[in-house]
This record gives sequence, structure tokens and C-alpha cells, in this order.
Amino acid sequence: MLNIPVLVPQQSESTSLGVAFLAGLHTGIWKSGADLRALQTVECTYTPAMEAETREQLLMGWQKALRQTLTV
Repeated sequence: MLNIPVLVPQQSESTSLGVAFLAGLHTGIWKSGADLRALQTVECTYTPAMEAETREQLLMGWQKALRQTLTV
């Protein structure tokens, strides 16, 4: 729906990995986010293939549903 590629990491447990990365940044194991990005491994990439018109129609439907939910 956002029309951007989705990168799927090899590491499926990203929550614990994120905590470990933050701890490593805090303790000085890694100096910056660039150091962490160098460790990133991507298993596969999903490229958007939805037609722009279809995406627009679905987004309008979602926005309508959201408006109806918020007015209840």
C-alpha cells in the first residue's frame, strides 16, 4: 500500500536483536547506526507491484472505514 520495497531480514527475531544493538551502542561496542547497518543481512525483498489506481481505491476505502470508526 505504501509503494515501497519491503526488506525481509535473515534474522526473524528482530525485537531481541534490536535490544542487543541498542545495548551495544550504549556500551560502545558499536559507535554508530552505520556500524549496525553494516551488519544487516537481507533474506529477500518484496517489490510493490500493485497498480496505482487499485492502490488509490483501496486507500480511499481504508480512509472511509477509519472515518466511520472514529465517528462512532
